[in-house]
Amino acid sequence: WVMGLTYLFVEFRYKIPSLGPFVMPLALLSITYSKLIPGQGTPLSPLVQNIWFLIHVVFAFLGIAAFALTFGVGIMYIIQDGQLKSRRPGGFYYRLPSLEILDTFSYKTLTWGFPLLTMGILAGSIWAQSAKGSFLGWDPLKSWPLLVGWAIYGILFIGRIRGWWRGRKAARWSI
Repeated sequence: WVMGLTYLFVEFRYKIPSLGPFVMPLALLSITYSKLIPGQGTPLSPLVQNIWFLIHVVFAFLGIAAFALTFGVGIMYIIQDGQLKSRRPGGFYYRLPSLEILDTFSYKTLTWGFPLLTMGILAGSIWAQSAKGSFLGWDPLKSWPLLVGWAIYGILFIGRIRGWWRGRKAARWSI
């Protein structure tokens, strides 16, 4: 739901209607996956009834939603770049924004997503300390994929801030 709402905010603010087909399938997959997980209707554990857990969830979801936008824009960039290099523009060429707009928007979503996810991870660590007595009391199956994704986007974030990567290379890293 956060991905969908974030997309709607971006659509309202930046008027990039072609972003929807590239981001909304991710939201659909996320919602479908969450419905397949058992445990609906179970009461919340006292461990998660903590302000740090709420902060962790909000920042992590917003960061992941921003990364979903970055991912979608990266795919759009690769498609548009391919259309331009083929010198025979197809149907996508006229529907997608320019490469400059896509690169700029990818940078904006990355500069929002990385700090938000970082704050979510830090709040999760603080929550783990208060709830479990250890900053690193994370479930490895849930934490490692998140940390690997965070590291990849961290490398991209540093590369973009430093001016090392733009365009196609940045789009590939974002995907």
